[in-house]
Amino acid sequence: MSNTSRLQSVIKYSLISEKAVKLQGEKSVLTLVVDKSTNKVELAQAVEAVLGVKVKAINILNVKGKTKYRGNRKGRRSDFKKAYITLPADANVNEIESAIE
Repeated sequence: MSNTSRLQSVIKYSLISEKAVKLQGEKSVLTLVVDKSTNKVELAQAVEAVLGVKVKAINILNVKGKTKYRGNRKGRRSDFKKAYITLPADANVNEIESAIE
């Protein structure tokens, strides 16, 4: 897999929640679900290459899937990796987020 296609596959989709919308409005922070094997350096390169925006800071966390019941059966949602990407204050976060989707 070439480097450019790897960088494009790092970002899966943007996460929309109450916290994500609040951070996006107040502090210019994007919330993304990313590939499980990615790291901060690779993610910064991917954001700068795909979205064309300079990254100020990145925080990454692994989210454990919740246990769910359907009737009598017990199941589990998938684990995923979430990234909070802080952008410069002058960046238009809404346009950047729409470019991801």
